[in-house]
Amino acid sequence: MKGGGCRHAFIDWSKCVDRERDAGSDFTEECREKTLALRECMLKHEDYYRPMLEEEEEMLREQEELEAAEKQLGQVALGEQQPQQGQQQESAAAASGAADTPPKQ
Repeated sequence: MKGGGCRHAFIDWSKCVDRERDAGSDFTEECREKTLALRECMLKHEDYYRPMLEEEEEMLREQEELEAAEKQLGQVALGEQQPQQGQQQESAAAASGAADTPPKQ
């Protein structure tokens, strides 16, 4: 990173991250502007930074796929729980004999 056209943006970003980590702060929030400046610079010098940008895009895709899979698993788990609860109620009614007893006249 220090060898390309974004050398200064990278150094500024790196110093900010180090400073915020040392302070125990959330560097993602505190260094947001420096991060955006570095990313914009990298996009302007895409030829040099293409491997890093492609790696970042791949990581974002994997993260999105993971989040989608987790969401789908959560929905499946919720969907499985609802019939089970209904089955438990039916089982309880059957055990008490309420389901098999004809109505009184």
